[in-house]
Amino acid sequence: MKELRFSIGEPKSIRSSVWKVWVNKSDIYILTRMLGSDSKVSLHESGECQWSRNFDSVAKFTNAPIRNRDRHIVKWNLPIVNEGEAKHIFRIIIPRSELREINIEENLKKVRWLPLPRTGHAVQIECYITQPLLSAPDTASSPYNHIASLPLADGRWFVLFIQEIVVTEDKKSMIESAKIDALNILLGNDLTIEGELNAVGFTDIGECKGLIELILQRNNDEE
Repeated sequence: MKELRFSIGEPKSIRSSVWKVWVNKSDIYILTRMLGSDSKVSLHESGECQWSRNFDSVAKFTNAPIRNRDRHIVKWNLPIVNEGEAKHIFRIIIPRSELREINIEENLKKVRWLPLPRTGHAVQIECYITQPLLSAPDTASSPYNHIASLPLADGRWFVLFIQEIVVTEDKKSMIESAKIDALNILLGNDLTIEGELNAVGFTDIGECKGLIELILQRNNDEE
């Protein structure tokens, strides 16, 4: 397997956007289909990583000439993976509160449907990278449920697990902070919000970076 497409929920009920994870040689990419090609996470073989907009997306926000460096929203480096270890390098957080019915024409073939979290909970997709291995890593001892293991050309594996977590008060604060950051980016570029808008925010908890799926709403005091 070189690619995984997944969504939390069911096609004709509340669900997340469709997320796509794929590998190209020894580079790893993550994006959401609801946001199309507007932004993606790149985890490169070199260890350099970025959450970036594509050029079309940058052009929406500025009339100035677009430089490659303007594409990158956040940049960081992967931790070193020692022999015999696997490192937790990324996570995707999808709270139940941010799920909606999505009424758009969309190709949902080959999407893997993962179960909804309970009310007051969130799904976390935990992403690990291994050292080079001769075969697929043993995932049976993990405390999480295994989703997929994607082989890289250099012999490493990108391994995804799923767990359900309680959305604590600290997590609620993190979600609200991510929404404020996303709203500030949109409103600061003279973009308006009509009703609800699907978006993603960036999280930085220790060494593990991540994206969180969000629903943005325009507040009355912003009108």
